Amino acid sequence: YVSSVDEGLSRGQVVSKVATSSRDSRITYSIVEGNTDSAFEIDNDGVVRTSQELDYEIKDHYDLKIIATGPFPNQISTKMMVEALPVGSYITTLSANDADNQGILEYSLDPKEERFIVDRFTGVVHLATSLDFETVEEISLEVKVSDGNFTAASTFVLVVMDVNDNAPEFQQRFVDIKVPPSTGTDEVIAKLLALDRDSGDNGKISYALAESYGTFHLDSNDGTLTLTSPLSANAEFLLTVTASDHGVPPLSTSIPVRVRVNNEEAQQRPQFPNTFYDFLVSESWVPHIAFGNISIGNEPYFYRIMDSKASEVFDIDHFGRISLKIALDREKIDQYSFTVDVGSHPITFHQNSTATVNVRVTDTNDNPPVFSHSSLEVTLKDGLKSGEVLQRL
Repeated sequence: YVSSVDEGLSRGQVVSKVATSSRDSRITYSIVEGNTDSAFEIDNDGVVRTSQELDYEIKDHYDLKIIATGPFPNQISTKMMVEALPVGSYITTLSANDADNQGILEYSLDPKEERFIVDRFTGVVHLATSLDFETVEEISLEVKVSDGNFTAASTFVLVVMDVNDNAPEFQQRFVDIKVPPSTGTDEVIAKLLALDRDSGDNGKISYALAESYGTFHLDSNDGTLTLTSPLSANAEFLLTVTASDHGVPPLSTSIPVRVRVNNEEAQQRPQFPNTFYDFLVSESWVPHIAFGNISIGNEPYFYRIMDSKASEVFDIDHFGRISLKIALDREKIDQYSFTVDVGSHPITFHQNSTATVNVRVTDTNDNPPVFSHSSLEVTLKDGLKSGEVLQRL
């Protein structure tokens, strides 16, 4: 660019306007060389102006070097990759442009980044360690490029896609269920739960019963085992239950389940002494410290919060002590009510004793007063008398 300007004019005279080929609005300009005595300035639109009155006798020309700085190209944004990629796999290639067209660009990653490596001259990124979707689902990678004088930085996202690499797992390798002779038809006798650490269809589980003996039914969606016909005294059955995920190919796990009729089972079932419990808890109560107790004795049993939403907020241990999982906020929710049951076995809950727990959250002075407006402008009339109201806050 070649421009001229008359001497003696006031500051702010437009000298020239520079532009780049990029349409990115985040381009910034700066004068890096030749601006003797800071005689010129440049704005975010690339317009060069005088910042002082110029004098031909003092200096008759200026050679300005202007740098335009912007982000990496838009194609460096998001990259999808599967978790099963072997170490050393190609991930992506970084690219950047230098308006000077001089020198060699060098690429680098955050020094603390150990999962990937980049060739500093080609910008090729490879996998340095194995990735697990169950550990990390998304990685924000900071990349830099330098021409030796100036450095630009950008961030792009690597999305890790799940692979069906985890089979469903039951809580126990063998399940022994004891039921009383009085157990009726269509009564739930157990819930056989399996967990799969994969996501989506890879983590979705269906249950199957190898043999039902015309006596049992297993819900394929939630693993609920139901009695379909009466049991005879001292009857015993050995079942096989399989949990399969919906991945391709599907993975599965099977366990043996024994069902026995036991006359003593009904007498051994724990019972809540009350059907309703009420607790007051301050919203400042610290999580993981018990605030209430609904135990039925000194023996440990299997207590369960039956409401899924409440189980995200509250926890109960084997001795019936209730605590918080997360902090409470009375301004959002001031009362909780949920059902708890208790049994002598972690998965059998036929005819379990249940009780309702009510938790009322008490207020803590944790919110300072807030003005309705951050600032006020008041216009006063001339001649106001002492004691007159100016404004109500």
